[in-house]
Amino acid sequence: MPDDLYDRDALAWSEHQATLLRRAASGEQVNDIDWAHVFEEIEGGGLSELHGVQSDLGQILVHLLKLMAGLRSPPAAIGAARSWPFKPRHNDALRRR
Repeated sequence: MPDDLYDRDALAWSEHQATLLRRAASGEQVNDIDWAHVFEEIEGGGLSELHGVQSDLGQILVHLLKLMAGLRSPPAAIGAARSWPFKPRHNDALRRR
């Protein structure tokens, strides 16, 4: 396959490299594997997955913090305080003393 396939058509390049790698894994002598780009793609894919997980964890933490903040104070809407089912913890602790 042409050397510039990696730059022209990433999907075709990856399918071709997968075929070559399977042939090499079965014991066939294969000289056309684009090792430099294969390594680059493996490293890049791993980093991409790691960054995705880090981003997702950050979003989870933000939503948990928002949830915790919302449980500590009633909504600001008029009349909502009467129907708010949770009492702030600090008020309960002060009343017991």
